Amino acid sequence: MSIIIQPYREEHQNAVIAFNQRLRAATSNPDLVFYERFTPAWLPKADGSLLRNEYFLSLEDGTVRGAYALKYERFF
Repeated sequence: MSIIIQPYREEHQNAVIAFNQRLRAATSNPDLVFYERFTPAWLPKADGSLLRNEYFLSLEDGTVRGAYALKYERFF
């Protein structure tokens, strides 16, 4: 059993919902969850745009074990 990092895709949505349920059960902070939509609502990837958000998941046998978001932008 190895953990892999993959971009968050539509097929992962149910696994992320289950991940969020486990997080909510383990903490008193209900805001400590990951985005349940695989497409970012703020700064989604668009053709020709250098500014975007992308989501990634840490998966073990199809189960989400962690997640993170990256914001890409050009500074110079």
